[in-house]
Amino acid sequence: MPRKTREDWLHHGLKTLKASGFEALKAAPMADSLGVSRGSFYWHFKDLSDFHTQLIDLWQERTTDRIIVELTNDEAPQIRLRTLVERAVQSDAQAALDRAVRRWADQAPTVRARLALVDEKRIGFIADLISAARGHDRAASLTRARILYAASIGESMIAGPAGTKLTADQRSALVDLILA
Repeated sequence: MPRKTREDWLHHGLKTLKASGFEALKAAPMADSLGVSRGSFYWHFKDLSDFHTQLIDLWQERTTDRIIVELTNDEAPQIRLRTLVERAVQSDAQAALDRAVRRWADQAPTVRARLALVDEKRIGFIADLISAARGHDRAASLTRARILYAASIGESMIAGPAGTKLTADQRSALVDLILA
């Protein structure tokens, strides 16, 4: 059997979570799908709870922390905000993973607590961009950020035929509205 690294397990965990939900995040079925023994799982993780914690850590790093770092550059804040909105709306894979994490959070208090921290971090970053772009005070920027974030999450939750997502013009108009 081929050896699997901790990172292999975590990447497989994110794929499993997105495809099959949090209920599928168990050592034996995941080991089977990776073609390794359960011992490989327990070599890298103390227990299932440890795996879940590290999985949520990786999700946060990939979907929030890394993006914030990537968007912290010399470009104007309104350009960074537009880039953030484009990335959020265009990534169906990311939206599917975030929906899976939100469903998991409905059942697991530790995941719910982490999700709340991630949501607030994302909203805070958006508020910083809005404030830097237009000079709104913190309270106004946070309100606008929460509206934009809620619109982004709502867009990812709306089911419909292919091609019904917000168009580029609609996304631009949304950012213009938030920055007004």
